[in-house]
Amino acid sequence: MLAFNPPPLALITSTIARPLGAHRRVASRMTELVCAAWLTGCVTVPDVVEPPRMESFSVPYPAAARRLDQQGTVKLRLAYDATGAVRDARVVQSSGSPGLDKAALAAVPRFRIRPGTRNGVPQSGVVVQPIRFSMPPVAEGGAPGAAQPAEEQVQR
Repeated sequence: MLAFNPPPLALITSTIARPLGAHRRVASRMTELVCAAWLTGCVTVPDVVEPPRMESFSVPYPAAARRLDQQGTVKLRLAYDATGAVRDARVVQSSGSPGLDKAALAAVPRFRIRPGTRNGVPQSGVVVQPIRFSMPPVAEGGAPGAAQPAEEQVQR
């Protein structure tokens, strides 16, 4: 719980009373109610919250899956701490290929997450990160690249 100092009563009174003009009695009663609610904790200052974001990661496409032309999207549940280090990872939705699922899990130690914050303080949390394995068209003499993060990221 964050400690706060309420503004002076005169400031609250003038802020409420000014728009009400001639209705001073109404303004005075509203001021009393707002102050009472604030001081008893019924009204709080809203937290400033920023969601977590994946900073960087790459997942190599498994050679066996490439040879077999296997594609799909793996959804990983990533639990991270306040520093952004992933502490636990699980497959919540398989790609349908055990090789792609294993490749996604094996890459987790390289993942970096910018943790979400609450009032500027980093928070631990959980995200569900989709990883899409798709075979891009192969240029002459080239090879397909690495898997890409899917656009969506779901915070839980």
